[in-house]
Amino acid sequence: MASTELGIINGGLALAGAASITTLDSAEPVVASIKRIWESVKDEVLTEHDWGCARAREELTEMDNESSDWTYKYQLPADPYCIVPRGFDGNKDAGFELAGRTIYCDIEDAVLIFTRRIRNPLEYSPHVERCITFKLAEMLCIQITKNTELSNFLNGKYTKQLRHARAIESRIGRKHPRSIGQYEVEEEWGN
Repeated sequence: MASTELGIINGGLALAGAASITTLDSAEPVVASIKRIWESVKDEVLTEHDWGCARAREELTEMDNESSDWTYKYQLPADPYCIVPRGFDGNKDAGFELAGRTIYCDIEDAVLIFTRRIRNPLEYSPHVERCITFKLAEMLCIQITKNTELSNFLNGKYTKQLRHARAIESRIGRKHPRSIGQYEVEEEWGN
């Protein structure tokens, strides 16, 4: 596990067939490419699943509501930054509507469950870190090496890793593990 931003980035560069870097403060073209896509790659991976390491809950602040369709209007959390709402505490299946950084719903005193943006790489689970590394490699491959065949291969590796990570994460805390695709889980998760 790389556990640093530079370590994750260098893992992606290695998979893309590019040389590693020593700093993100360089004027090198490869660093400019990384800076252009880094935040969006991380956010994309975090939106793919309700990852435990990125899950947050926050009581929302009610705003004046001009909508006749919904009873309440709230501001989405900014710190930690809400990437994607997942539902409400105590009523995860309740309907809602997004409009920019506001959320409309029919829940009074709403506590939102959401995927938050992670700034510290030490907070990533190993599965999320691997997914970010593969996604970054796929995206960098096109920009840096212009190798579309390798990029397609890396996309397949990312998709496989994502599927595996989702399956593992969905079983954390269960007493009776089951088969996960081609992987057989032998341990009891959560113990």
